[in-house]
Amino acid sequence: MPWWTGAEPGRGARPTSASCGARSSRWCSSEKAPPTRAAWPGSRRSWRAARPASRSAQCWRRSPEARLVTASDLDGEPTYELAHEALIGSWDRLRDWLGQRPNKAEAEAIRGELRLRRRLQYAAEAWRVDRGALMRPPELALVQELRTRQPEELSARNHEFIDASVHAWEAHDRWRRRVRALGIGASIAFVGMVSILGLLAWQQSVEARREKAEAQRQKTEAQHNAKTAQERLAASDLEQGRSLLFDGHPMRALPYFLDARQEGFESPVLRMLYARASAAAPQLTVEHRQPVIAAAFSPDGTRMVTASWDHTARVWDARTGKPVTEPLEHRDRITAAAFSPDGDRVVTASWDHTARVCDARTGKPVTGPLEHRDWVPASTTPRGSGTHAPASP
Repeated sequence: MPWWTGAEPGRGARPTSASCGARSSRWCSSEKAPPTRAAWPGSRRSWRAARPASRSAQCWRRSPEARLVTASDLDGEPTYELAHEALIGSWDRLRDWLGQRPNKAEAEAIRGELRLRRRLQYAAEAWRVDRGALMRPPELALVQELRTRQPEELSARNHEFIDASVHAWEAHDRWRRRVRALGIGASIAFVGMVSILGLLAWQQSVEARREKAEAQRQKTEAQHNAKTAQERLAASDLEQGRSLLFDGHPMRALPYFLDARQEGFESPVLRMLYARASAAAPQLTVEHRQPVIAAAFSPDGTRMVTASWDHTARVWDARTGKPVTEPLEHRDRITAAAFSPDGDRVVTASWDHTARVCDARTGKPVTGPLEHRDWVPASTTPRGSGTHAPASP
């Protein structure tokens, strides 16, 4: 019986060699209906690895001998091709190998493997031109599984192409794992940094709130201490003013009472003491250009006379403080001034060694200057009819 178990075309016989069927199926393109004639290179590695007595080796050697297949070299590799396309439709064994079986699952599995082999061959040819055209998963996993099952069925170029693809994707996986590890590490570092920064920010905010609370406490304490000190100072001023007032010095007591009021101290006692001291305060003020040495009221209290070192004496209205006469002038400092008992005349004494008597309402001299050899004090007679000048020194 021939090796293909039914050598005559048209006679369907059960296949006896899966290895021969796998190799023979590569001579045809089963993706079109009906299949067409196609060439497929053989495998030098599988040829060398095959045992001489094996069915696979017999398939490769006997197919050209039976004139079913023609052998040739293509780019240095043995290539096998069906002798005629008529064999595709009339050779039952070949049709069975191509997946044209009644069992649809088996037929689809065979055709899928044929398509995978064909894609592998095309990809290997493209890789020979462009070394970057490698096979990608998941198809690479299917090709690896095919090589594991039938390593002798693939050409040396196919093996090289698969190895290059596997190595490239293993390197890519290692690189991706490193990148992922770096990404995870960077993420962990970033999260850690963010956590640390967040913790530092939280600590700083807590510290800022604590410092703010401490500053507020110190401010409140300082305000309280300042208020306490101010109250104590006001109380001290009040006590000083009270002592001076009761000792008969109301004018000296007034500044203390004013300070106590300015320091915010208010009480009925302070108001009463201030009113009592204010009652003794001057009601009006008259001024000279130099210090005032002497002053006296008229007998009826409506006028007053002042003597100053500015060489003048002045008569003033005691109610308004306005001048009543023109200035009563001397050539030197005036040391004394007085009204007559009837209030009509004024006598003044000066360091210019003279005394003068003037009208208290007009300021005009009543007599001429009363000269002495030195400065003199002056006074009036009890009835006001004359002026008495004590002996000068």
